[in-house]
Amino acid sequence: PDAGLGSNGLWYFYNPSLVAKGKATFSRKWGRRKLEDNWRRARKEADPNSEEGQAEANKPAGGDSTLAKADPNKPNGAGGKAGAGGKSDGKDGKGGEGGEDKAKAEYDPKAARASLLKDVPLTPDAMKASDEKLRLALFNIGKIYDQKLEEHANGVVSFQRVGRQFGDWDKVPEGLYNLYLIYGRANARENTQDMRRADSVKRELTSRYPNTVFAKLANNPNWLVENRAATEEAKKVYKQAYESYQSNRYIEAGRLIASIRREYPENTFSDRVDLLATMIVGKTVDATTYKDSLTHYLTRYPKSDLVPTAKRMMEIATKYGAKGQGPDTGAAKVLAPPGPMGMPQQPPVAWSTTGLDGEHHYIALVPLDRLTEDEASRKFSDFNTLLFSEDNLTVSTLLFGPTRMLISVKMLRSRAVANYYLQKQKSLEGALEDLADAAPEMYIITPENYRLLYQTKNQDSYKVWFKKNYLK
Repeated sequence: PDAGLGSNGLWYFYNPSLVAKGKATFSRKWGRRKLEDNWRRARKEADPNSEEGQAEANKPAGGDSTLAKADPNKPNGAGGKAGAGGKSDGKDGKGGEGGEDKAKAEYDPKAARASLLKDVPLTPDAMKASDEKLRLALFNIGKIYDQKLEEHANGVVSFQRVGRQFGDWDKVPEGLYNLYLIYGRANARENTQDMRRADSVKRELTSRYPNTVFAKLANNPNWLVENRAATEEAKKVYKQAYESYQSNRYIEAGRLIASIRREYPENTFSDRVDLLATMIVGKTVDATTYKDSLTHYLTRYPKSDLVPTAKRMMEIATKYGAKGQGPDTGAAKVLAPPGPMGMPQQPPVAWSTTGLDGEHHYIALVPLDRLTEDEASRKFSDFNTLLFSEDNLTVSTLLFGPTRMLISVKMLRSRAVANYYLQKQKSLEGALEDLADAAPEMYIITPENYRLLYQTKNQDSYKVWFKKNYLK
């Protein structure tokens, strides 16, 4: 619960029972006190010519009635040598002047200065901690002014200072939204100046923080209700995608994830959707691409509750599956001139010539409407069991663009074995022989180039490079 609220939810000063209880507690401890400066002091220094000074001078020794009175039967009792509370005034009996001299003699200005400065933030870390306390205090007091005390002008001052002084804080959008609501209530009263202010705050909120919930609420007050309904539909699709992943139907899972991103772009669990997509990469591409996807994920969702899971996945990939960092593909990002019909050509790819005599994958590209994932896995598993039973090959499927499936067989131990495997697949014994009319395209490819092909989807470029380097 908020500070200052009772069990019934009322603010302290709006709760008569809490106020009465507070008054009774104060009276028991302090008695009846005049509302004035330094009311806690038993005796106060005052001008002897003033009304307060005369009243102070006429008081009997012993000071405030709430303090213990001097006992006349004891030394220094009522004889005028005792100070407030019956304590000795000092050795000279002159109202404590000896005690004051002693206190002055013991006063250490350096220690006093250090005591005053100990809570002043003088280092960068201390300033940061102070700013964090200050911005939260300003934000909370702004909400109290606006929503509890109905002092909207003071609320405006607090929220404006939060936005002006702490612009990179994650609660600034909420502060701007509260500011927008304050001015919006004035809009209902047709206050032209506040209407302009509300429009200005709305523009700032939607331009600086367009992807926040508060920007969406400013544009559409019904956004939460509408988004909740859409989120429920998206969750159903996500469940199907996860079940497909669990059943090793990675293409189906990828298509469902794509539909979530397309149909429900403002869902509230995009971190889960993207982590599932990353897991599919780990099952269908290679360890290096998988690690790159995890790195991107951790950068995009630093505050997700799935971060510990993603970090653990990264540790496992690094320890058991990493093959190195892979080639620099910066050249692949350069766009070529526009092709026919105004459509851009696919970017050129710097295919790697490293490891051409080493391990390879076999890949085949098949139309999605001709083969299911389960059928592809069964066909290639049967083929491998019959002709390559000792090679411990694995089969995986991957969505390759909107209409094709990429089937990969890993890991063929050398280029020579990979070539032999490719020729067998192209023969009448091949796993895709019954799909000859669909003309599936088949290649062998190194792990590094497989990663590049997945990233760029530029099959035409690889086809030319493959003919040049494998079929010459």
